Amino acid sequence: MDDLMPKLLSELSPIYSSSVSEDEMIRHFKAAVSSIYGVDTVNVINVINNDVVEQNAEQNTLHGYVSNTGKYYIDNQLSEYSSFQELISYRNQGYASCAVLPINLHGKASMIVELLSRTENKFNEQIVGGIAMASSAMGLELAYRYEKIKNTKVANYFSGAFDNIPIQLLVATDNTIVKSNKAALGEFRQLLQSKVNEFTGMDFNSLARLSGKTAKVVIQIDGKKRIYYVSSSKISDKLLHVALSDATSAEKFNALGETISKDPMSMLVYTDEQRNIIEATQNIEKLTGYPAGYVAGKNIEDLVIDSEKGAFKNNMSVLNNGSISGFTDLVNINAMPTHVRFIASRWAGGFMFFVYNANAEKYLSDIKDAFYDFINGTSDMVLTVDNFGYIIDVNMPVESVLGYSKSEMAGKDIKAIYADPSLLDRDITYVRNGGKVNNSYTDIISKSGARIAATHSIRAFKGADNSSSYIIVIKELETKRMLRDQDSAIRDLQNQLKRLHSTSDLKSQFIYNISHELKTPLTNIKGFSKLLYDGEFGNINDEQKSYVLTIIDEANRLMLIIQQVLDAAKLESNKVKLEPKEVDMRDLYENPSIKALQESAAGKGLSFAWDVAFDAPKVYADPNRLIQVFVNLIGNAIKFTEKGGITVKIYRKGSKYIQCDVIDTGIGISDEDKHKLFRKFYEAPKKGLVKQDGAGTGLGLSIAKDIVRLHGGKIGFESELGVGSRFWFTLRVKPKSARQKQAGKSVVP
Repeated sequence: MDDLMPKLLSELSPIYSSSVSEDEMIRHFKAAVSSIYGVDTVNVINVINNDVVEQNAEQNTLHGYVSNTGKYYIDNQLSEYSSFQELISYRNQGYASCAVLPINLHGKASMIVELLSRTENKFNEQIVGGIAMASSAMGLELAYRYEKIKNTKVANYFSGAFDNIPIQLLVATDNTIVKSNKAALGEFRQLLQSKVNEFTGMDFNSLARLSGKTAKVVIQIDGKKRIYYVSSSKISDKLLHVALSDATSAEKFNALGETISKDPMSMLVYTDEQRNIIEATQNIEKLTGYPAGYVAGKNIEDLVIDSEKGAFKNNMSVLNNGSISGFTDLVNINAMPTHVRFIASRWAGGFMFFVYNANAEKYLSDIKDAFYDFINGTSDMVLTVDNFGYIIDVNMPVESVLGYSKSEMAGKDIKAIYADPSLLDRDITYVRNGGKVNNSYTDIISKSGARIAATHSIRAFKGADNSSSYIIVIKELETKRMLRDQDSAIRDLQNQLKRLHSTSDLKSQFIYNISHELKTPLTNIKGFSKLLYDGEFGNINDEQKSYVLTIIDEANRLMLIIQQVLDAAKLESNKVKLEPKEVDMRDLYENPSIKALQESAAGKGLSFAWDVAFDAPKVYADPNRLIQVFVNLIGNAIKFTEKGGITVKIYRKGSKYIQCDVIDTGIGISDEDKHKLFRKFYEAPKKGLVKQDGAGTGLGLSIAKDIVRLHGGKIGFESELGVGSRFWFTLRVKPKSARQKQAGKSVVP
């Protein structure tokens, strides 16, 4: 038992039973654990009453592991080989030991406690157990508080929200109005004495079908017809919550819309309280391609591209009685983004959005960013100077050549770095009068006082307020110094490359060894799970069988991943030895792995063809490795194809080679992804409606490329986004001659 645990509990018990805030309680807990146990850093991640566990698991795999398993984790010797990336990061921050423990409540983690120490072997089961008991007590207290708050909110829901606008009714299955708020009493008066269907024309069932939608109803009040928007939500099978809002504001919307609709670059959108679109001006079609009638009923967030949805929702969350503005990207009918500026404000019964095309603003902003990227990326010195000759900004080469820091240059008179300021005055005057100065010779002075031969070019720029500024580009003419600096940089890069090669070799050996070590326990897991499934240790019920079958399937998947990692490590460290022999490509079609892929394609409704040309000769290759290449290429084709099919074509390529093509009608590959495709651990992103089945290793194409290379062939691809892809590789018909092997030649078309 931990001797310090009673002291910790006695110090924290008064805090738990007091009325201090949650933050104060956690602060006392962290301080007590740190002082009593000598822990350098204590972190508490509170996950009660929200989904932080799932979100945190995506960002922090260590926290995700602890939350999902419900077990604590201790690493008393943090190193670059620690099991989690977070532990390596802690080690880089100077920590030597780490313990992470979940505080479970009702079978679910309510908080995570993270202990960090700069001393090795700091934590053991007794220390962690003592801290866990104290933190469990805190977790119970916080859980009790949250449950109490939750119950209070539910109890006070109708007393708070029901009295707010708009008009709200509670309707029973017999169409009687059980309850109405003040807005309803003031608007409908005697109509509330009748049943809801008698004055709205909609009964309980038709109102229930409105859930998530909005409809218009006409209600006659004092002999006058008025239009209302009506929506509903189901409270129970016998009770319905109905909200109505006066549509008189729609007339104002239409009046504004008539004016706005004349501008093809802008539009108006009117939504309800949930931001479901009630009406939009017709020029929405010019901005997005969607007709106004098509977007009615959709949530306005559905028009925002996926990458901007989070920021847009955050903007909407602060929209109360005032208004907000900002930028976002709408997705048009061609799935392309349209950059817009929006102004949102509350309107009767909902919200009004004024939206106009901001592509031109974005274009100008992009040009400006590209210009400054160029300035910061060039090796020439670039200085921005105001109309009075004071330096506004400089790029990095100015620091390295002149010896001044950017902060020292800001506000400095530009003449101070010129050996002859009169030359600068002459050229600036010429530029101010509309001229351009290109490569004018001058001398500049460094911080050390050294005189540097150079040329300068000057351009004038007008600001929005009509003020002038100047861009001065200075080229140093001392090439000898530049060559010397470049030689020094090359030597540094060569040394860095040697270190990287050494690190890469150690990494490959580690992956190779650890993958081998994982295979033995994984084989045991599969074996015992199979025996358990077959009833060797006694009968199990169907539900238990499904759990065991999940273990077997996941073990098989993990074994495949380990095998791919092993193959990649072997190929990288040149430990793969081919076993080549004469192979007829027609025979490969009968291989069980190819047949399994054919069945997989058929399961998705895809066609599959294996076409070997009549004159395709046999090749000299390792058949098992060839199957591995085909499995990777055909498997990817099936994964990213939803309709059409996959065709494998094999034909002669000159006198010494054959070529194998794997052609699909899938989603294709975007230009930005093409150059990354054969990288290790790179996985193509999801596109459109195609979803990847499970998470891969991102090693398949890299392994295929290395196997083809070992055979003396080449591999490549052609792809068009939305049309399909063709992956190809070549193989030798005959093995290399002894002379070719010795020379290491590999001539591939």
